[in-house]
Amino acid sequence: ALLAPDVTVDVSADGAGVFEGADVFLDMLVPTLTDVVTVHHGHMPEITLTGPDTATGIWAMYDRVEMPGNRFEGYGHYHDEYRRIDGEWRIAATTLTRLRIARLAE
Repeated sequence: ALLAPDVTVDVSADGAGVFEGADVFLDMLVPTLTDVVTVHHGHMPEITLTGPDTATGIWAMYDRVEMPGNRFEGYGHYHDEYRRIDGEWRIAATTLTRLRIARLAE
């Protein structure tokens, strides 16, 4: 419900690529996160209204991901575009950029 149906999700910083459409992105994400323990935080949003139904935002991001053979903490940003659709704000595009990934011991 947070994503516009035609959302563009760029997670190429994580090697996952760029996904066009909410269904395409979720078809990748759901099985990827099966059996994964993760905590994800967004902080300090800087939101700019760019029109009556559009906005941009930058969020500081922290995540901790634990999967077999790969445990890490990451720090970076989400660069978002938002669009109001039928009176509801949705994410129209998002790009993850990472500043640092800290590998955790098994």
